[in-house]
Amino acid sequence: MLDDNPARVEALGECLSTLTPAPLFEIYQTAERFISGLPVTLPLAQLISLEHDLISKSEGDLHSGNGMEVALELESAPACSVILHTVNQEACRAWPLHYRIMAGR
Repeated sequence: MLDDNPARVEALGECLSTLTPAPLFEIYQTAERFISGLPVTLPLAQLISLEHDLISKSEGDLHSGNGMEVALELESAPACSVILHTVNQEACRAWPLHYRIMAGR
């Protein structure tokens, strides 16, 4: 899961904890860290959730990236379903890429 919203992370964690067996739940707060973890986590992934808009936490953290950056990395090696979510209407215009990724093109 790529997300920087503690409430969303907690809500998904609670939902996943009801499953038996409980799935592995990895949380990343920057696109760069998520991408660097892909070689290990992607083969095990059953679902990937990507927040499009991440908010930098400090002045030293100028770019947290976004879910579309991760989606572009996944385009060459999709392994499971991907949820890309946002409240940013401008970001939604880039979502045709998301559908292309899911179609395996």
